[in-house]
Amino acid sequence: MSNSLFNTKSLVTSAISVLALTVIGGSFSKVNAITLAGTVNVDTSTTLDVTWSGGPIFPGENVFFDLFPAGNWDYGIGVNGKGPVRGGLASIRHATAPHSGDSSSSNLANLAFDFNDLISSSGSTSQTVTHPGGLGHTDKYTLTWNYGAGSGGGLNVNLTGAHAVPWETDTLSLVGSTIVFGLGLFAKQKMAKAKTKN
Repeated sequence: MSNSLFNTKSLVTSAISVLALTVIGGSFSKVNAITLAGTVNVDTSTTLDVTWSGGPIFPGENVFFDLFPAGNWDYGIGVNGKGPVRGGLASIRHATAPHSGDSSSSNLANLAFDFNDLISSSGSTSQTVTHPGGLGHTDKYTLTWNYGAGSGGGLNVNLTGAHAVPWETDTLSLVGSTIVFGLGLFAKQKMAKAKTKN
């Protein structure tokens, strides 16, 4: 199988088709393997969005995923078995410190999925893990897949990660409201002083 290198800072798409030869009873037969093309949609210190797609996938075929070098997130994904029933697993962790004073996370999330080569199916799973760096820091991961059976089908897998700090969203709206309220009081006082002078 050949490997491809990817620059995770830009949108990249690559597909690799693999053809393996297997010796069966002294003769050669072709066993197809497919590598799903990967696209890094977003890779920032607070957000990850990666999609793999390809197909069709038939019983007896091995399924591989394009790999990407480590960026802000460490992740890997794979499917076991040659079908028709297959299990998959995505593992992911936040590799960088998203905020000043934070550290990288050693908290690994494992998101499992499965599909049957003969039946179209889809699903989603998610997991939230704590992130070192402060009260309420979390990383939420979601894996969504859609499998279409048959010659026109294929497998699409989307993996996302999001770093959340609850106080940031709560505090910003509170601070904004307080400033607007304070400006309103200040303007009201100035108008009242102007009326008293007249």
